[in-house]
Order: sequence, then C-alpha cells, then structure tokens
Amino acid sequence: MKNIAKYLSVFALLALCLTSCSDDDGDYHDKNLIGRWDYVHSSPTDYDYYEFSPTGNFVYVETENGRTIEESGLWSTRGGALKLSFTEADGTVDVDELRYRISGETLYIWDADEGEIMADVYKLHK
Repeated sequence: MKNIAKYLSVFALLALCLTSCSDDDGDYHDKNLIGRWDYVHSSPTDYDYYEFSPTGNFVYVETENGRTIEESGLWSTRGGALKLSFTEADGTVDVDELRYRISGETLYIWDADEGEIMADVYKLHK
C-alpha cells in the first residue's frame, strides 16, 4: 500500500509540473496573417505592403513619390495584438505593438497607443 501511495504522489507531482510549466507568455503566429497584405491606397503610384512568413519574419515595404523604404524583422501575435520587432539603422531595436483584426481577405491595423480610431486597411495579395 505504501508503494501505491508513493507512485500516486509522484504522478500527482508530475501532472502538477506539466500543467503549471506551460508557456503562457510565449509568442504566437496567427496563421491567418501569413501572406502579403497590400495597403488600400487612393494613389495608384504609391504602395505599401506587409508580408508575414510562417517562420515569424516580416517585411514592410512603402513606396511614396518614387522613394522606397523597406523594414524587416520578427512578428508575433497575442489576442488582438500584433507585435513587430525590427532593428533600426543605428542598431537599436524598435518594437511596435499594434491592434489588428482580419475579416475575410481584409486586414485592419491600428495603433491603439497612439489613440488611432481609424484603422489602416490592407487586402490579401492574390
């Protein structure tokens, strides 16, 4: 009987460790974001897009008045939050935490910290 109690306590302890040591603070990648999302512009000559890879990398490209800016880094999601981390030219790491929502083939992104109430609208690239 003593051995059974010993084994039960070992199993109980093991079950407790396995459930309490889960990765609750980890980064996730919303599979619905994977792909290229084109910004909906009113100008036919300017364009912006995000491209999110399944490996957690992203590229942001913005072209305005013939000038192109490209940023790349890592992305993750948690709830309705989209976190973009990239390294600036001076070596500092910049982290943008944005809000996002996907409806069909439309992506809405806004910066709640900046008080934005209007979302930037992107369409899934085909």
